[in-house]
Amino acid sequence: MFRAPIRPRVDATIRSHATDGIAAKLTEFYVYPDTAKKMIDALRAHQNKGEYDAIGNGYAFATQLTDHLQAVSHDKHLRVECVPRVLPKDEDESRHVDAAMRAHMERDNCGFEKAERLELNIGYLKFNYFGNPEVCSPIATAAMNFLGNVDALIVDLRGNGGGDPQMVAWISSYLFKDRMHLNDLYERKSGKTTEYWTQPDVPGKKLTGKPVFVLTSKRTFSGRPDKLFFLDQVIMSG
Repeated sequence: MFRAPIRPRVDATIRSHATDGIAAKLTEFYVYPDTAKKMIDALRAHQNKGEYDAIGNGYAFATQLTDHLQAVSHDKHLRVECVPRVLPKDEDESRHVDAAMRAHMERDNCGFEKAERLELNIGYLKFNYFGNPEVCSPIATAAMNFLGNVDALIVDLRGNGGGDPQMVAWISSYLFKDRMHLNDLYERKSGKTTEYWTQPDVPGKKLTGKPVFVLTSKRTFSGRPDKLFFLDQVIMSG
């Protein structure tokens, strides 16, 4: 059965509620308070000029808001998305791997496209995102074990859009002999800092002491989880 694509519509009330909600979330959560204020001031300026008044499509409105926020912050992690369905209000629930997401990642092989041995015993590994390790660590382990006896490794991240830092740490664990500190993530509201380290013991062989070459491109991005904040009742649907 063919279903026409959803074309969510927004009106003045939804646009106003969305900008107010964005301002509140930036004030409460954004890691740089001064930048948050500048972004809010910019949104209000665009709003007061009536630049959003003629936008009736939810996707177009979300894109316009994202462009205006990023023009100030230059933060590519910060974006507005139009999701024409009811979303969970619980943040922890929103990050849980449900059955549908698990099935999608498994069908997609967690973004792993190639694990090959090239001439001269050079390994080649290509994957396009760092999936949730609850689902994806066995696939990553299988790929790394397949390449466990190569003399050098090429990791192709030219199409990788980032993802879960726990998976970053899991894959990196195959490249370091000892426990290695990789990075920290800080949450301003809670003051909590989460540290990410490689693991000294992972299944199979490590590639320590072998040359590793990482390919990147303009599409290579991130390696951390996106934190989603849902604005009450701001569901751009029609």
